[in-house]
Amino acid sequence: EELEKNLVEKERVKNYLNDILESQTNGVIVVDRKGIITTYNKTTFNLTGKKAEGCVGKTLVEVFPLFEPIVTKLGNNRGETISEDKDILSAGGEDLHVRVYASPVWDNHGGQIGTILILQDMTEFRKMEVFAQRNQRLREMGEMAAGIAHEIRNPLGSIELFASLLKKDLEGDKEKENLVQHIQAGV
Repeated sequence: EELEKNLVEKERVKNYLNDILESQTNGVIVVDRKGIITTYNKTTFNLTGKKAEGCVGKTLVEVFPLFEPIVTKLGNNRGETISEDKDILSAGGEDLHVRVYASPVWDNHGGQIGTILILQDMTEFRKMEVFAQRNQRLREMGEMAAGIAHEIRNPLGSIELFASLLKKDLEGDKEKENLVQHIQAGV
C-alpha cells in the first residue's frame, strides 16, 4: 500500500513537471552526454515542425546539426550558460530567428548528465530592431538634409539682399534691372 502511494505520488509529480515543460513558450531540447535527444517539448515542434517521435532517441547532430556547435562550445566554456542566434526554417517554411541558450544539466552529485537547449523565437524582435535601425538612418538623413538646407539658405539670403540693393542702385537702366531680376528669380 505504501509502495502504491509512492508510485502514485511519483506519477503525479512526473505529470506535473511534464505539464510545466509542455506549457513553456520557449522550445526545450535536452540531450544526454552522448548527444542523444531525451526531452523535446511541444513549442520546439511548433518552431521547427519536427515531431518529438522523430527526434527523441536520435542524436542532436542527426536532427539539428545547426545546434551541435553550441553544445560543443558549452563543453569548452566550462559549463557556463551560453547563447547564440541562429536562423532556422519554421514548420510553415518561413525564416525564423531564434536565440539558442545552452546550459549544462547536473545530477544530484554535481556531475553533468547532459545539456539543455532553450529556443527563444526572436523573429518579431529582429523585425522591430531592423525597423528601429531604418528609422534611425532616416532621422539622421533628415538632420543632414536640414543642415545642408541651412548651409545653402544663408548664402542665398545674402545674395538676394545684395541683389535688391543693386536693383535700387540700377533704377532707370532696364537692361541691368532685368539681370538683377534674373538673379532674384534664381535665388
